[in-house]
Amino acid sequence: MPPFQKGRSGNPRGRPKGSRNVKTLLREEAGRAFTDTRPPEELSKLEALMKALLDNAARGDNRAIAMVLGKMEEIDAKLDAAAGNGLAFTAADREVIAEIWRRLQTPEDGA
Repeated sequence: MPPFQKGRSGNPRGRPKGSRNVKTLLREEAGRAFTDTRPPEELSKLEALMKALLDNAARGDNRAIAMVLGKMEEIDAKLDAAAGNGLAFTAADREVIAEIWRRLQTPEDGA
């Protein structure tokens, strides 16, 4: 039997319907209010991770901010490349992100 058969999926069960990937969870969590009233036991581990990362970023954690902005830019670039339908950041948005990224990469003087 050949390893791959024509017309047959390599993963017949595939991703379960309704499951959300990192991109979807990040966008959903980024759009939520700062506090979430759901009990922690109702969150998946990935949702809890996204929530913690975005909460830390919202509180001013520079590493979390850099991670969120970097991931959002990466997601946006992929969407733009795939769709080409104007969902990308504007040039002004990219300049702001680049400036924030530069500041996060530059060590503070302690001043």
